[in-house]
Parts: sequence; C-alpha cells; structure tokens
Amino acid sequence: MKKYIIDANLPYYFSLWQDDIYEHVIDINPHMKDSEIWQYAKKHNLTIIWSNILAMSEEYKLVRVYKDRIKGID
Repeated sequence: MKKYIIDANLPYYFSLWQDDIYEHVIDINPHMKDSEIWQYAKKHNLTIIWSNILAMSEEYKLVRVYKDRIKGID
C-alpha cells in the first residue's frame, strides 16, 4: 500500500523512493499541477513529500510532517 507521493521536482532515482510505499508524480502524470497532486494525495490518503522536507532533513535529525505543518527536531 502506498503511503507517500513524491513531488515531480524531487529526484526520481533517489534510493529512498525505491520502495513500494512511495509513488512518484512522474509515474502518475508528470504534468500534474500542485492542486491536482493535492487532490490525488487526498483521494488516495497519501502524504506529499516536498523539497523543503529534504532541505530540513539536512539540518535536523528528524522531520515530522503533519497535516498543517512541518517540524524539524534535533
């Protein structure tokens, strides 16, 4: 069962995404607009992974993603 959808702006071949719980926007429709990605994620109960999450992971040991915010934890 998929749990995460990877934004098209993030690397397709990043080794972390090579697991059955990830689905990349490029595999669905590389031309999806952000609003369409949000609708798809909501419909399929997926968490969207954006580039700012990866940037935060460089600074923090843990990055927690909530419905309304992203929090970096040392």
